[in-house]
Amino acid sequence: MSNIDTSVHGKSTRHDTFWLILLGCLAFGGTKGRFIAGLSLFDFLLVYLFIKSLKRLSIHRVSVYFLGIAIYGVLVSLLNKFAIHHPYNYFIAEFRFYLYVPMIFQVIHALEFRADKINRYLTVLIIVYIVVFLFFMDYGGFLFNVFNEERSKHAFDFLGRIKGPPVIMLSMLYFISLNYKPKLYNTLLYLLLVTIVYIKTGERTVLLVNLLPVLWLVYEKRSIWMLAALPVAASFIPLYINSIQLKRFQNILHPLKDPAVRYRIENYRVLLMEKMPEHPHTFLTGFGIGSDYDAHVSRFFNRSYFLDNTYLMLLYKLGIIIALIYILLVYSRILHLRLSQQIYLAIFITIPALPMYHWILQPAYFISYFLAIKFLTRENRTRLHTS
Repeated sequence: MSNIDTSVHGKSTRHDTFWLILLGCLAFGGTKGRFIAGLSLFDFLLVYLFIKSLKRLSIHRVSVYFLGIAIYGVLVSLLNKFAIHHPYNYFIAEFRFYLYVPMIFQVIHALEFRADKINRYLTVLIIVYIVVFLFFMDYGGFLFNVFNEERSKHAFDFLGRIKGPPVIMLSMLYFISLNYKPKLYNTLLYLLLVTIVYIKTGERTVLLVNLLPVLWLVYEKRSIWMLAALPVAASFIPLYINSIQLKRFQNILHPLKDPAVRYRIENYRVLLMEKMPEHPHTFLTGFGIGSDYDAHVSRFFNRSYFLDNTYLMLLYKLGIIIALIYILLVYSRILHLRLSQQIYLAIFITIPALPMYHWILQPAYFISYFLAIKFLTRENRTRLHTS
């Protein structure tokens, strides 16, 4: 079954699928890959595709809503800067991430996504990522330095964890392929990639996100053999990680015993019970985009513009009313999908929001999320019309 709309743009949409996938793969997040005046290839590609999208379709109202929220965050920053003299040392750094969201939504709204090419792209990408993680992420190498410039040698030596190119987009592409024409070889390659990525990076949240499509396959296709494949794949992980990583791996089942989780919970308490009550009006208005967050948490002093929870950061930056509107805008996009698809995408977008600020700092999640919604919406309509 084809998911192609050939009625409007004709040849002008021929390369849209490639551009959308490339955009997701270049969304490294944070400061990675920025080489000219704080800009990256992702920035240039997003601006190009945004301009291209506006030539095809007028800006979508949801993009306008997200843009309006960003403007609100800027105005609150200006007011609080003069009213309570709150520091805003990270304004430019954070504002660009808020600006990404309306641009991303508009690009995905206007560009066409051809599902008939998905398996071809997916196979090539998985193989490329496997090769990169196995052979081009050695300590001190070019790609290692690109993705680990913020990590000290001390952290690498003692934790054995590195960062690499995110595979978030591949996770969603694999999920889309499962809803189109799944291929067994892509499932096997994907399982291999997920295992390698976790062994190399030790990123538990990313592991959970990457396993979601496999769990979907077990549920949707009733593929019982996949239930056996998961523990078999997981059994290889302890053979290739050190004792510290092994303990982190085991703590997935006991999160409240994990030091990182306990630190986050204490950080949340400090924000809600100590920092925001210093200026009670911020519960309603927020501190604004780019506002500093500094606090003593346990024996550590945390100074940045965020802590690791998207929902609390939206409250801290925008206030409770606008934060709820922002959250509603995100989750409401899935309401017209099938229930199982709603649950899947709600879990997909919630996992990075709970322990991290990745709705804002990692655009690959929203690119993947909005792209999947667009595909599933059209695919469901096509199936309804042909049934």
